[in-house]
Amino acid sequence: MIEKNSTLVTIEKIKSFAIALVGAGIFSMGSTYFSEQASYRVPRILLPVYEIFGNIGLAVGMLILGAGLMYFAYKKFTKNEGKSMYLLVFLVIAVLGFYGIIFSTSSKSTSIEDIKASIEEGQKKTQDEIMNTEKPSLDNDLANKYLDKLEALEKKFEKAINETDKTKFDACEKEYDTVTAIEFGNVVKEISTMPEYKDFAMYNAKILDKIQVFRSHKW
Repeated sequence: MIEKNSTLVTIEKIKSFAIALVGAGIFSMGSTYFSEQASYRVPRILLPVYEIFGNIGLAVGMLILGAGLMYFAYKKFTKNEGKSMYLLVFLVIAVLGFYGIIFSTSSKSTSIEDIKASIEEGQKKTQDEIMNTEKPSLDNDLANKYLDKLEALEKKFEKAINETDKTKFDACEKEYDTVTAIEFGNVVKEISTMPEYKDFAMYNAKILDKIQVFRSHKW
């Protein structure tokens, strides 16, 4: 039984490295997509994002997906008694290795500074677009109700902080987890393939940014 468990643990560790490698590749490649490319390698799960938001949306999506996979691999590895330092070193080497491959196969030389500037430019452009967006009128009751609830939650957070009411603040935190984890997921399932999803996503990001300011309040 001990030998069998040891084998299973080893297999899970190997899976962790495989997932980490995929995540590192997606993250590295995504970071270069803030500037326009002749062609893009789009993960199937991010195809709707690319079709709606273009290369900037694809870049952000790949960064999030890649980082998520690397984090999942890290948690899986440490859960199976793996030393975190081993996987962290592997991730650093993997990311640098993928950058080396990308640069060596690119038709033009790209420096780390170019990538950093491209990422910052793309982030600023996206942030400006988010902050200037207005609440959309969507042809979906579930999405409209979600946005109404999110706006109401923003006001609840503000009121809790203004009244210095930690109990109300904690209640807002619980509601936030439910709204953003469950209700948001239900909305995405319904409208993620619709053209109006971009307007929904932009306004959702705007309100969430405001809520995050309240959530970072120090008591």
